[in-house]
Amino acid sequence: MAKQFPQAVIGGVLFGTDTIPIDSIAINSKYRWPAQSRVAAPAAIQFVGEGESDISISGDANNIAHKGGMFFLDSLRGIAKNGEPIIVVVAGRNLGKFALTDISDGYSELFDDGKAVKNKWSVKLKAYKGK
Repeated sequence: MAKQFPQAVIGGVLFGTDTIPIDSIAINSKYRWPAQSRVAAPAAIQFVGEGESDISISGDANNIAHKGGMFFLDSLRGIAKNGEPIIVVVAGRNLGKFALTDISDGYSELFDDGKAVKNKWSVKLKAYKGK
């Protein structure tokens, strides 16, 4: 069997079809174009630089119960609590440094022992523009 490459790497945590599968990735990059009022003419816009960039990643953890369950979220929460930016790689592209800003998980259709049939998770990151 061929080696599977990760779909993404967030702070050293590997996401992929054989570890933690990702259902969706959204990368949002903003650019600043403020409007300048002009006398007797429509407002003009001018490019003044990059704005904020963020990434949203989500998945369904139903098929990873045998590979560590939702404990990868505990690892991400530990990384986030360090308060340091982390490297994010998606589809082999190094996107740079990001800050983990939101980590969510949800459980439904619980068994008597509290384990869930359905596990949903999501992670949000903001681009870190510092040094």
